[in-house]
Amino acid sequence: SGAVFLSDEVGAAAGKEGKLSRLRESEAPANHRLRRILAGEELDGPGAALVLSDVADDQAETVAAMLNRHLDPASLGAQSLSAWNGAAVPDSAGAAFFWVLVLKYLAKALCSERELQKLGRAPTELMAILVAEGRVENAEPALVRDAAARTEEFLLASCGSEWRWERVCQVDREHILGSMELFSSAGLPARTQMGSPGSIFQVGLADDPDGVRVITEPCARLICDLGTSHAAMVLAGGVSGVSSSVHFADQSASFNEGRLTSFPVDDDVQGDLSELLP
Repeated sequence: SGAVFLSDEVGAAAGKEGKLSRLRESEAPANHRLRRILAGEELDGPGAALVLSDVADDQAETVAAMLNRHLDPASLGAQSLSAWNGAAVPDSAGAAFFWVLVLKYLAKALCSERELQKLGRAPTELMAILVAEGRVENAEPALVRDAAARTEEFLLASCGSEWRWERVCQVDREHILGSMELFSSAGLPARTQMGSPGSIFQVGLADDPDGVRVITEPCARLICDLGTSHAAMVLAGGVSGVSSSVHFADQSASFNEGRLTSFPVDDDVQGDLSELLP
């Protein structure tokens, strides 16, 4: 698909713009089923970023079940929660995009104005209040359905009628090796080497219908815990005035058969994820 790999010069510039700070694991309260939330720290420098929280498969299943019991099984939302990319359990990063949006809409109905002002922007804060405190589980079914419908409308409007919750791009080993070269040249830790837990990838714009083209400016940095479906998305600055897509990996397949699912975002991928969402 004509990949264009980053040069050492661009990689070095990316390294200067901001190194990826370590992920820290925070233990959720023991009295609810969400046992683990991964949270990310901001990038150093001007390209401040927000990590979209990753969850384990059982957590994705828990939240999906809470929402799904109120949805029409034939709806796009229900289909996405029950069979994201054909997996028995929703791909954790993929499902997170859907239900983080649902939680954002639900927060407006289930939280007071004062609570909303104190919530901040992090998805982890939404989950801590709406899920851990049982507000989603005890919400009126109509509220959940309305939030899901708004999410579907937003995603369809952003992605077009061809989205259908199944749009995947095949990524060959050459692309991934090129991405690893980028982070090697940017001076990121040795743990980013191929096949090691916590490997970091860089992906670019999906402007080639035959696959994903790795571009010369960082668009998204992806952290994958290989061997599991855990993934966390870091949106970083660096692409300006370009219609972009952010991608996350489906790690349920073997490494050589890994897929990327694309999620279009606004023209300028900078700042907080919340600014790109409704």
